[in-house]
Amino acid sequence: MSFYYYFHKTASTRTSRSGFRTLQSVTQHASRFKVKEQSLPNGICSFRTKAKHISSSHTVPRSNRVVALFAKGLKLVRIPVLIISVYGLGYNQGVMDYARNPDKKRRILLEQIVRGYGCEDPSSILIAQEGSVRSNPSEDAYTENSSRLVQLAKISFVGDKIVQSGKSFVDEKIKEIIGKHMKQRQNATGDPVSQDEMEESLSQDVDFMKWTEAKERMENGTTTTATRGEKWKFVLVDSPVPNACVSELVPCTIFVTTSLLNTFTTNDDELALILGHEVSHLIHGHGSEAIDTETFLKTMEVLMLSLDPTEGFLSVFIIGAISILHRFLSASYSQHHELEADEMGIALAARACFDTRIAPLTFQKMHQHHLESNRELYGSADTNRRGISDFLSTHPPSLERYEKLTQASMEENPEKYRQTHCNKIKKGFFDSLGKSKVTNSSSTT
Repeated sequence: MSFYYYFHKTASTRTSRSGFRTLQSVTQHASRFKVKEQSLPNGICSFRTKAKHISSSHTVPRSNRVVALFAKGLKLVRIPVLIISVYGLGYNQGVMDYARNPDKKRRILLEQIVRGYGCEDPSSILIAQEGSVRSNPSEDAYTENSSRLVQLAKISFVGDKIVQSGKSFVDEKIKEIIGKHMKQRQNATGDPVSQDEMEESLSQDVDFMKWTEAKERMENGTTTTATRGEKWKFVLVDSPVPNACVSELVPCTIFVTTSLLNTFTTNDDELALILGHEVSHLIHGHGSEAIDTETFLKTMEVLMLSLDPTEGFLSVFIIGAISILHRFLSASYSQHHELEADEMGIALAARACFDTRIAPLTFQKMHQHHLESNRELYGSADTNRRGISDFLSTHPPSLERYEKLTQASMEENPEKYRQTHCNKIKKGFFDSLGKSKVTNSSSTT
């Protein structure tokens, strides 16, 4: 039986999807026997046309592909919308709870912060209000044997000056922006600027809005001294954890632990730099930015997990990779905030006439403490290289901060502000001396 007769008899009866493979095989054989496609029998040609028809009949219509892509897009959009909706519900519930009983909510938040520092008994904290300490205590407040009342008085005395320095700094920034806008308007028109025109111009200035929000945080929600809110509070926490912070959750409140005073500070200048650093976080709004960043990263985590093509099989590896990426991005963002707060903090301390040339020594002490901790844990203290832990840390290395602050102190020091801001800070400090007295938490909260 000849090759053409065999193929003509069999190919005419095949209607399966394997037609293309058969046709391809025949074409190869035909080429081997030097037979051109045009000379193939009519059965083969008709089979080729039929195979093409079979293949085209099984392709996905274009309209179905569009619908599938549209459905996938809706799925991706749905996830962040759900997250934002849940976040909005939680936020609204929190606002209602706070509005219903703000004093109770503040007390709960304060206790949560205190417990986070390792204080087992929140009722043991001491609180002083702004202006309650009229003179700098002569007793030593920076040893383990120091009286807690003396330590609280020291925090209040130094903290008052730093707060006044911060308020003055923010006011100057706002006045500087307003003056610039008035000058630009007058140069453009030559006529006096009306209040409506000024308000419209300022409302479009991003820097003005930033410093206005900073003033609200420093004045507890108000922007004028005539409607000033409650006084600042200084909280001494009896804790083995050396730390200090200013939280937007508890407005106008500085937290300082006894361990910080006993371990890393030996004078008012070092304490002033630390408190200036913490107040700078509040001025910059780093707390709100950190929450927004965390919400965005969490949303991206859920979105990436929803894209898993294996329906969960690769999720284990994706979760691990996202977790590391999340920690790295959060740490990088946090380190930037810390350096930014260092830069402003030393300026606030210098404007309050504290010696910023010796103040950075507190970070050298932190560095030495870190070396000793590493030596106890790992038996060595290699400082010549940065490890993974440094890149994932929320704070830059203490030695790096010490070097940068020492360099910055050459510019930001009391001599720069001796004839200007020092007198203003002193006047603001004495004006803030009020009726508040040092009390414990039971009588204050």
